[in-house]
Amino acid sequence: MTDPMKSLEAELASLRPTPLSPRVIDAIVDELAERPTVRFADRCLLAVMGAGSLAACVIVGLVAWQIIANNSGVSASPSIVAVQSPVQSPLPPSASPVTLRQYQQALARSSDAVPELLR
Repeated sequence: MTDPMKSLEAELASLRPTPLSPRVIDAIVDELAERPTVRFADRCLLAVMGAGSLAACVIVGLVAWQIIANNSGVSASPSIVAVQSPVQSPLPPSASPVTLRQYQQALARSSDAVPELLR
């Protein structure tokens, strides 16, 4: 198994690329010589983009600094608990205007309570 691999390696090592012709070398030289240099407008664009990215970094740093400064004085953050108010019984239609919550409760209980609310 190693003999075919060694012969393949020897064959690949003996391969050499063909040299470039002078015409190809001249074409490459001409192409490199014709490349436009960086124009003034491109330099201005790069400067503005760099200044914008620097400003963004400064803003993020200041915001992070403010958040860290605000949180460093607080020893323990208060816990936020959602409290649901107790369900109130629906009032008669003459006492107050009907709310969406009363409609939902009436629909959940039965279909008989809906006509009472629609009066």
